[in-house]
Amino acid sequence: TAWLDVDNENAFVEMTTHLYKLGHRRIAHIGGLPRYNFARQRLKGWRLGLEAAGLELADGYAEVTELSFDGGKAAMNRLLKLGTPPSAVCCVSDVVAIGAMQALREASLQPGREVSLIGYDGLELGAWLDPPLTTMHQPLQSAGQKLAQMLIGIVKGETKPADNQELVRASLVRRGTANPPM
Repeated sequence: TAWLDVDNENAFVEMTTHLYKLGHRRIAHIGGLPRYNFARQRLKGWRLGLEAAGLELADGYAEVTELSFDGGKAAMNRLLKLGTPPSAVCCVSDVVAIGAMQALREASLQPGREVSLIGYDGLELGAWLDPPLTTMHQPLQSAGQKLAQMLIGIVKGETKPADNQELVRASLVRRGTANPPM
C-alpha cells in the first residue's frame, strides 16, 4: 500500500524538546480524541519528549478535547485549575492553541509570557495573533507534490505501491508564544 504522512510523533518530540530547552519543566499536552490516529501519535510524541528530557508525566497534564477553539479553551481552563499548573503546553492543533490562548487571557495571563504554547498545523492565521502563535508547520504543498509524483510513478508502472511509503517532517515556526518560563 502506498502512503504519505506527516511524522506527528517526531513533531511532538521536537515541540516538547524545544520547550524543555527553553527551561520549561512543567509541560502539558492538550490532545485530540483517541479515535484519531494523529492524536494518538502526537500524544505519544509528547510523552517520548518528556521521557527524553527526564521529566515525569504530571497528573492532569494530558488533556483530551474536541478539535475546536472551545475545546482548547475548556482544556486550558482545566489545566489552570491544577494545584501546579503547567508553564508550557503542546497543543494538538493551532485552533485548539488559539482557544487555549483565549482561556489564558480570560485568566489575566499573557500567552507566551506566563504560559508558553505551541500549536500544530502552521495556519497562516497564527502569524496575525497577538502574540503570534508558535507552531509546527506541516509541509502540505511539498507533501502534495510528492504524493502526485508517487501516484504518477505507480500509474506509469515505474514503481510499486509498497515502494511508495514516506513520512515527511513538520518544522518548528518560532513566533511569540514559546519563551523561557518567568
